[in-house]
Amino acid sequence: MDANTDNLLNQVNLICQKHDEIARITGEHFNIFQTLGLQTDELSHSRIIAEFLNPRGSHGRGGVFLKLFLAQTVELGHDPKPEGGEAQKQREECAQRLEAYAQNQGLENTRVVTEKTTESGRTDIVIFGGQATIVIENKINAGDGEGQLARYREDFPDATIIYLTLYGRLPSDYSTGGDKGAYDLSISYQKHIVNWLEQCKENSANFSYVRETIAQYINLLKSLTGQSRRHEMTGEIGETVARSLENLKSAVTIVKSMDDIKRKILRTHVIPVLEALATELHLELTYDCPDNERYWARGFKNELLQRHGMHIHFRFNEKYFDGWFVGICYHSWKTFSGKNELLDFIKVCANECGRIQDGKMWPYGLSERYGNGDVLADLAGVKLLKEKSIVERGVDEIRYLFGKIQAFEKSKQANNG
Repeated sequence: MDANTDNLLNQVNLICQKHDEIARITGEHFNIFQTLGLQTDELSHSRIIAEFLNPRGSHGRGGVFLKLFLAQTVELGHDPKPEGGEAQKQREECAQRLEAYAQNQGLENTRVVTEKTTESGRTDIVIFGGQATIVIENKINAGDGEGQLARYREDFPDATIIYLTLYGRLPSDYSTGGDKGAYDLSISYQKHIVNWLEQCKENSANFSYVRETIAQYINLLKSLTGQSRRHEMTGEIGETVARSLENLKSAVTIVKSMDDIKRKILRTHVIPVLEALATELHLELTYDCPDNERYWARGFKNELLQRHGMHIHFRFNEKYFDGWFVGICYHSWKTFSGKNELLDFIKVCANECGRIQDGKMWPYGLSERYGNGDVLADLAGVKLLKEKSIVERGVDEIRYLFGKIQAFEKSKQANNG
């Protein structure tokens, strides 16, 4: 590493330390939602959002929050997009329906439900109004289910279907079945939900408990989407990088090197451990994992897991490495939709461990998110996030799961014998 690059890293490190100290002094790191482990639990996020949207919710603000959400959604529907054509026409019609709903009807009879069961699955949030039905498909970490949005369109043909993700990514053809009419709008936590909640907070000035709860939830979402104080820190780092030609050259060198750095850390500190574990437990280590475009992942499987349409999944966020997951993963929506004796057995055994999730493709597992390169630092052994490294904790969890799988096999053999 040359002197200029080393100097830039020192400058960036000082900026990071300054903002970490500000966060410590202000108590920004405290968040009750994070303490409860709700960062990436999609069902919990759906319930929180649904409660705010519900005119009869415990917040006591009536239809104020729902009206603010509808107003933002209407604006988004009228916003022209590059593709134009039928897609733009569909958005305009969607916006007009919602506008009429918000202006011409009292909202007191609106029903908001989560995990609505239909013939084709469970819908995350459904808002039932007299003149409009709104379906919100909520994605935090989960990938798209096979034909998921296409089925929701069949279940709710006249509804406005909104696809909600952290950063506003569009649904895949795997989910829509190639039908652009399978959904109406794509929104993000990063922009749309945070902006809506900021408006809700402003409209709750005299409701201190509600206001502070909204503020805590906004901070959680900003942390999940790389905002909060990190946004200010990033701006300051940008100014430092742009201050000189030498700094810019050093920054470009670092960016170009990051993929190689990640690969080296994984090749040196992660893959050998997982290969050794697969050999020890007589499991097959596979690269065939869902959403490989978004995650660096490895799967563990054997004949029993394959028979139940599952594997044990170990993954990291591919781009930022700001989070990791280890647990049970389904291979397809079809296996998720059916009864699964193996998963039921694991859930019963593991309920006291707090590992159960209500995710669709990832129904059971340990999931954590961090920032500022903490995950990579942990993997490289530079800075441990907890007493045990991520890889050590992941290995412990896989051994635990495999032990439950073996117990399930023995119980089935005993029952059949």
